[in-house]
Amino acid sequence: MRRELPVIRRRPHERRQPARDATLLLVQLHFLDLAEDRVRVGVRLVGLPAPGEHRVRRQLAALLQGDAHSSAPCEEDQACKQQLRELIAGYADAPTEDVYLFPNGMSAVQMSLLLTRNQTREHTARNLRGTKTVQYGSAYLDSLRLQQAPFAESLFFPIPDEGAFSALEQRLRGGDRYDAILAEFPGNPLLSTPDLCKLRAITDQYAVPLIIDDTLGALTNTQVLPYADIVTTSLTKYFSGHANVMGGSLMLNRKSPFHSQYTERLHGVRPKKKRLYHDTLWSADAAVLLQQGKEVPERVDAINRVTASLVAWLRQNQQRFGIQAIHYCDDAQGSQAGWKDGAGRGGVFSLVLEEPGGGFVRTEKLYNALAMFKAASFGAEFSIACAYPMLAHFQELQKVQERYGFPPQLLRFSIGRESLEDLQRVFERAMVAS
Repeated sequence: MRRELPVIRRRPHERRQPARDATLLLVQLHFLDLAEDRVRVGVRLVGLPAPGEHRVRRQLAALLQGDAHSSAPCEEDQACKQQLRELIAGYADAPTEDVYLFPNGMSAVQMSLLLTRNQTREHTARNLRGTKTVQYGSAYLDSLRLQQAPFAESLFFPIPDEGAFSALEQRLRGGDRYDAILAEFPGNPLLSTPDLCKLRAITDQYAVPLIIDDTLGALTNTQVLPYADIVTTSLTKYFSGHANVMGGSLMLNRKSPFHSQYTERLHGVRPKKKRLYHDTLWSADAAVLLQQGKEVPERVDAINRVTASLVAWLRQNQQRFGIQAIHYCDDAQGSQAGWKDGAGRGGVFSLVLEEPGGGFVRTEKLYNALAMFKAASFGAEFSIACAYPMLAHFQELQKVQERYGFPPQLLRFSIGRESLEDLQRVFERAMVAS
């Protein structure tokens, strides 16, 4: 005889929060073994103990026993994340309470868009047909897609030159209003740097929030917070430095006219307003980020030096190697606002080879002959080559020049801490093979 399972009817006040938390903890346990190797590699490098599985099991057991409060983050995790915020704030010269942590950089960018969304509604009154943003300068594809998904319109200026600034100023003067202007400093993958002084002046004049992502420039090289309302950073790159952990951060400018609004939206201070921010950075990732983040100044300084020397050597041999263009942010024209005094320009540069017959013949040979890692990331202490258009714009290769301002043959490089002589040897052999 078939037995019917008893139906558990919940009262209105008995929500499924503990059950949901228990499910998440089970998922953590299920994937703990898969993640253990990745975490242990990073932990072994910095001398930390392995992440404690017992902590997850203890929280799960307490939840099943009905103690929902035990699922709250333990004091050890909170202390680790607080130290991580302090470390980031120290590099950026910002108050610790204005630093927010995220599982990755794109989560921080998405939160910045949510914070600034609908801020212009009072300025456009009944003429608003959808919120709008401006991407000023080249940017990673995911940043563009984030703007296009929740917003009705996104205006894109791939090259942040005088023409782009004049066009933007003309639109603002003509009555166009935008929820935010976003800029990468420098841009990806052309390494172009917008004039932050002029950009800050125009955003102040027309009351438009300015969001700056400083990931590609490296946190210890840049000083963009005085010019921005919000600064986003991918901690996965230079901050981690080992390509073994992910994380992101968002910083608010205390002097911004929007600071109080954004703080209220993040924490849900006003009645009937849900908080936008929840700390979802995994504690084990935070621990690895904290330890590896302490090495950022020394690591980035070494990367700055070897990259600048390598780019100078490539420029000296540009004609011999048949290089059409080299993009590196040390050749930016105009204002140098946003860089710290005496700081380097990071470890990323892009180049385009001459292709006499068109296509990708030389580019493919060079890429295959390069004796270095091939990946989409950057900022690690080892060098990485990336066929950027192929990875980010494969479905629109024939239109990347028109839409984004760079050719489909572009190769992006992230230089690590190898010796200059070794890197010159690697490039020499690859150039000869191409």
